[in-house]
Amino acid sequence: MTRLAVTRALRSVPRATILSRPQLPRTPSFRSRAPPSLANYTRNLSVTARRLNDDEDERKWSTPLAKQLAEAITATGPVPLASFMRMCLTGDIGGYYTGAIQSSEQNRDQFGVQGDFVTSPEISQVFGELCGLWYVTEWLAQGRPSKGVELIEVGPGRGTLMDDMLRMAKSIDAVYMVEASPQLRIAQKNLLCGEDAAMSESKVGYHSHCKYGDIPIVWTETIKSIPY
Repeated sequence: MTRLAVTRALRSVPRATILSRPQLPRTPSFRSRAPPSLANYTRNLSVTARRLNDDEDERKWSTPLAKQLAEAITATGPVPLASFMRMCLTGDIGGYYTGAIQSSEQNRDQFGVQGDFVTSPEISQVFGELCGLWYVTEWLAQGRPSKGVELIEVGPGRGTLMDDMLRMAKSIDAVYMVEASPQLRIAQKNLLCGEDAAMSESKVGYHSHCKYGDIPIVWTETIKSIPY
């Protein structure tokens, strides 16, 4: 169709038809809606508060740690998994490694046949002695350094692995044991240093000396506490 024919066709259409807009069905405006009454809000809040109070009165926590975790989540919202696991393992109330849940469990042992799990050092001393031989091999490969050698073990358990290693290892400046449990620190000290060995405290941690060659042993609660 040519431009002239289009122009003539448009002239034949009434002007009102071209300028008119389609009529859409009218919807009620948000401003026209009546706001909810304040009484409804007050009633809902009172019912919610009453339910929360009833839950607190009826809730019986399985352990003090469970109540502590619930209070922490209520106060701060969702907690990171790392924080959750830290409270479960090393919390001051019912932590798996740092505190017994009930008084009857004060002398419980997490390791061994009677405990919750068994690790290789607890099965045979061969594992720890092989680790000690590996250390000696590396020490020889580096030219038998006479100083600057330190051993660090994170989560030493009862200290069985380090006890087997230190019977084989030589020329060690210090041993660092990263342990958050006071009870396990005492068990490790008794095994590595002897029950009669003294233990002193400093800003770094707790200090004693190994029964194998008088090697200094330092216990810290976190790996960040180890001086470097």
